[in-house]
Amino acid sequence: MRRTFLIAASLAAAACAPAIPAAAASLLLTADAAVYAVGETIRLDLVATIDEADRDGSIFGRLTYDPRLADTLSSSQQQLSSSGQVIVGGEVVTVILPWTLGPLEHGDGFVTLLDQTRLGSSGVDQTVLLASALLYAEAPGVLDLRWIVGAGSTPPFPSLDLDFFGVTNHPGVSVRIVPEPSTALLIALGLAGLVIGRRRSPG
Repeated sequence: MRRTFLIAASLAAAACAPAIPAAAASLLLTADAAVYAVGETIRLDLVATIDEADRDGSIFGRLTYDPRLADTLSSSQQQLSSSGQVIVGGEVVTVILPWTLGPLEHGDGFVTLLDQTRLGSSGVDQTVLLASALLYAEAPGVLDLRWIVGAGSTPPFPSLDLDFFGVTNHPGVSVRIVPEPSTALLIALGLAGLVIGRRRSPG
């Protein structure tokens, strides 16, 4: 009986305990296609969801990939905003303040999608197309685009890891690059020519 009472009391206490809210921020990285031909442009879009309760002083995100397969053409980010309070004429007024944009660097095998710092004191609910990037498909293969995560694990950027309102890991995205149609056609014609030549050769 006593054991039943203790279990019931424990369940009641758990039900009354305040729930710990899960991180509401999220990221979704997508490509505009699953397969690209060599010479085509790969478009990446990063959609972000931010909740009023989210708190962060800065956000940063950089993707890495095999530089033999692709090259970065450009990247861009949408400026976030957050609410803050200022004193005007002795009264506290809530205003919307823009975040400060940092440079979006890119180079051999990497592209920066996020680099912003916060000015306001609280968040603003929003789901936005936060960043985009264009890459040039250079060679056939599977192109894996992965976020740099884990301090010190990816030189030469030991301290520039994915950091977005508590989101510090994300699967990224993969696409396939195939030979351009003209190259594939030439290869097919060449193979067909070899087969025909062998059939016609005597003996």
